Amino acid sequence: MLKSNPHVWFKPPVILCYGVAALSVTGALIIARWLEINLQIAPVSLFLCAIMLSVWFGGIRPGLLATPLSVLAFAYYFVPPISSFAVEGKEIPRFLIFVLSAIYIVPPVFSRSHSR
Repeated sequence: MLKSNPHVWFKPPVILCYGVAALSVTGALIIARWLEINLQIAPVSLFLCAIMLSVWFGGIRPGLLATPLSVLAFAYYFVPPISSFAVEGKEIPRFLIFVLSAIYIVPPVFSRSHSR
């Protein structure tokens, strides 16, 4: 009789892993823009969640795809000057903290989600 191993994780197709990475960042951006219009928001947490979801679902490489996508979306839509990839001098600390947080997430989440 075959026994299922609860520690074996389903390995999704590679294209699905990268698709989840891109769609999670896109979803975070849509939610953040909608909340920005209707409420006050801190979009950083949404992008960090998108990166964590990408790493958890697809592994380190989709997480590494989600990281620059999140950084670019954050810089373009939420860091003044808006609708530009330039970052004002007074916004550089805020932007760097987000970038460092996004980069820091990938290895720890990967090691915990794939350690079994």
